[in-house]
Amino acid sequence: MKTYRYPAIYDTLNDDQKLAFQMLVYGHDSGVNYFLTGDAGTGKSYLIDAFYQFCRMNGITMLKCAPTGVAATNIGGVTMHRMFRLPPSVLTEKLEGSQYANMYKMLVHADVMFIDEISMARIDMFGNAMAQIRAANKIREKSKKPPIQVIICGDFGQLMPVVTESDRNLYQRLTGLDIGTGCCYNSHWWTDLNFQPILLSKPMRQSDARFCRALDNLKMGIKSDIDYLNQNTAKAPLDKGIWLCGYNNTAAEKNAMGIYKLPGDILTSRAVVLGKANIKQSNFVETLIYKKGARVVMTMREIGNPRSPYDNGSLGTILYAGHDMVRILLDNGREVCVNKVKLPFFDYEVRNGHVEPREIGSITQFPFKIGYAITIHKSQGQTYDRMNVVPEIFAPGQLYVAMSRCKEISNIYIQPDRYGYQITPEKIMPNPEVIKFLIEQDAKYASFKDVFNRDLKQEIMPD
Repeated sequence: MKTYRYPAIYDTLNDDQKLAFQMLVYGHDSGVNYFLTGDAGTGKSYLIDAFYQFCRMNGITMLKCAPTGVAATNIGGVTMHRMFRLPPSVLTEKLEGSQYANMYKMLVHADVMFIDEISMARIDMFGNAMAQIRAANKIREKSKKPPIQVIICGDFGQLMPVVTESDRNLYQRLTGLDIGTGCCYNSHWWTDLNFQPILLSKPMRQSDARFCRALDNLKMGIKSDIDYLNQNTAKAPLDKGIWLCGYNNTAAEKNAMGIYKLPGDILTSRAVVLGKANIKQSNFVETLIYKKGARVVMTMREIGNPRSPYDNGSLGTILYAGHDMVRILLDNGREVCVNKVKLPFFDYEVRNGHVEPREIGSITQFPFKIGYAITIHKSQGQTYDRMNVVPEIFAPGQLYVAMSRCKEISNIYIQPDRYGYQITPEKIMPNPEVIKFLIEQDAKYASFKDVFNRDLKQEIMPD
């Protein structure tokens, strides 16, 4: 086993994360591919950031991507479409010319491929990407290089891939198969690459064990905690709490009402989009309308500041509104001056036999949105101190995503429907296929964890 340098961030990981980190290191040396999962708020992103720093310190080339632009931006990576040169339509596993060129130029030089928010990667997208990795590995084998380690990360208990009726019909025509839920664990590649699950189980967002158990049950479609959730949430809308809505129109209406009822002039900030940057692949607003007194939600941490005074999802109120600077009183009591920030967009290229990021464009804009309301879909990945929920639930995982955004159950208000009901059994929408998969992954991880702790752990412990 090789000797590695460990980054300082390793010492800040909890025991759950440290064990997972050691498994990732072992897997790099031993050719193990991983599926990193865990409930919302268990620190998956933080762990991957630590492993990325480890790779950089030890000369290991790790490429990062995600199915959506926002998810890719959040991890400092690129979209899967850009990484694997994928067309926007339904895909087969047949590789096109540009994809072969991409393998020779880039993939063959990668040591680790990380894909975040894997639950949103549809089976056809996932299959095409894995086919490219297999082809790249055949080229690497000729040079006596080990296979690319693939690490995928996400939670299938949250939001799943979008499958339209036209997608379903086209997939059937191209492959002769039913796309089903579209989840990529149904791909033969999941079995072929033998993804070993790593399960993070210690909540970092919530500290109330009873609330955590209720969230677990929501995720698994168990309806026994409906009374607990209804009885222990707030009884009236929470002041300064953001509204989480199922539909775009509901959120847009609440944001419009919130800002237009304030006195004073409206200011407008238009994003500056350069090169190949795409505003839809960012957390920025193309035309941001704001004014003094408006509620805002931060859409990213302060760039380059490990002690950022705000996080993705921090709420606050504008005290001063200027064209180039805004002063915000955060709900945690801190007052911050926020300037427009430049968010670079990257592609990967090979330089002197190494894969390195290359800036291909940028977006400059304020890193916040009007924060009276947000859709449940767009709230994924954010954490709120307090929130109000409009339970417009129409998809599996939606209610779980909404309820798991907040740290404490008492800081959640659930708006009753017209009959006076809050959470009802029909709003908990389990997907039996997903639940079966999650149970299987739990059992597989428990078995691997026992073997790792008994036989393998001491081999890769840092000095």
